[in-house]
Amino acid sequence: MYSKTLSFFLLTLLILLFTTQITTNTAIAQIVKGEPIGSITLSPLGIFEVGIKMKAGASIKYDFNADEILLFVIHSHKGGQVTNYSAMESNIFDGVFIAPIEGDYYFLCQNLRTSEAVLKYSIFIDPEKQIIQYEEIQYDIITLSNSNIEILNFSQEDKQILIRIQTPYLTPGFANITIPRNLLDGPFNLQGTLTEHRYTQNNSSSVVTLGTPNGTHDVSIIGTTVVPEIPSPMIFLALAFTSILLVVKIKMKKFF
Repeated sequence: MYSKTLSFFLLTLLILLFTTQITTNTAIAQIVKGEPIGSITLSPLGIFEVGIKMKAGASIKYDFNADEILLFVIHSHKGGQVTNYSAMESNIFDGVFIAPIEGDYYFLCQNLRTSEAVLKYSIFIDPEKQIIQYEEIQYDIITLSNSNIEILNFSQEDKQILIRIQTPYLTPGFANITIPRNLLDGPFNLQGTLTEHRYTQNNSSSVVTLGTPNGTHDVSIIGTTVVPEIPSPMIFLALAFTSILLVVKIKMKKFF
């Protein structure tokens, strides 16, 4: 009975803090960097929160496991209004969340105990496919992110892909971007407002992992080698015409 009363009181307090937009610098708030899997040690009253942009009807699987009882809350912000979808005290918090509308959703954990708690977390975000078309060929760009990612431009001449990242409200962004090596290959140089970046490669693709501060940021992914420019049909015709003239000239020399 005491536990249920305490949970209700603390949850009510959290909702009040959110709706009145009261924040303190002493609260611990972090976001996943790179792959959304990791662990964190929460100090007493410490808060861990992950923000993710989701489309209406999108689902996401989550798995939080702690060595102490924590308060878990799934909520969203829209303007000054906070909507709570799930709240419970436990050391295990897992399941599948489906976004009712498009927006920013937050997975919050708070350590209400007087001792530290170690939390392991996994958030399984579905990758999205975007297309870069160069000449007559389409290249699949696979993105996995807590943010909205838009491909603004591909420049064969500059060996560059320009992307725009829009993070959830007040939440740093992370992204994995898979790029075919036959389109753009490394080593890579990234330009923009970044908190981290790295990349890995296999035989066919490169995975660029990056982190950004919260907000909207344009990032340039600059490669070393790029898909070769395909000659236009006019160039092919000119080459063919030149070849024909050369053959005719050689044959004429044989007769004269």
